[in-house]
Amino acid sequence: MKTKMGFILLAGAMACSISACSPGVNGSTVSTDTPSSVNDQQASTEVNTARSAFASSMFIGDSFVEKVAKWLDKSQTIANAGATAQFAIEDVDQIAARQPAHVFIMLGSNDLLMPVDDPIANSTNHYAKLIEGIRKAVPNVNIHVLSVTPVTDQVLKEEPRYKQIPDYNRSLKQMAANEKVDYIDLSSIFQTGTDLHTEDGVHFKDEFYPLFLQKAEAHLNIPES
Repeated sequence: MKTKMGFILLAGAMACSISACSPGVNGSTVSTDTPSSVNDQQASTEVNTARSAFASSMFIGDSFVEKVAKWLDKSQTIANAGATAQFAIEDVDQIAARQPAHVFIMLGSNDLLMPVDDPIANSTNHYAKLIEGIRKAVPNVNIHVLSVTPVTDQVLKEEPRYKQIPDYNRSLKQMAANEKVDYIDLSSIFQTGTDLHTEDGVHFKDEFYPLFLQKAEAHLNIPES
């Protein structure tokens, strides 16, 4: 897929290239659109571009994936709050019904809170079974595994089990290599210094999702390992 969304660079260009402009003083160009209408146009363009890029894709996961439906058709997402890799295995039939070319999986945050002896091993074992189930149901699918995203320092104090996120991601990356699927590290999104978390310190504001989809789109042409 060669289409590039360019969500971040889109806003400046849209003010005059997409919005209606009228002559100003000395022939200069002044936009007749209000800031809200420009923002609405930008959002609409982002949605249309995302739907084109991911027309043959599905996103499955926990509550982090729920907001993806704001940019894609809702039928392209399977998101269940509290979902784990084990529970997601039950969604394979829904994936098979659409026969997508690409499946993006974002799970693991809830797995770390499971009351088991080794939540990381428990999760990655079920993750591997989920991947095998998807492959069996959709033989030519490209599977992309997304890293677990960080939480705020305050959340780490309140829920120490989230301190295992780096260890989980290392195990997830190794599992992806073993299963010969694509692994997408989302950590670079959080190196800009921008506060993307909502008040709960775990989930994300809308601003996160264009960056998330841009990162995912860059992997559409990356074959499985």
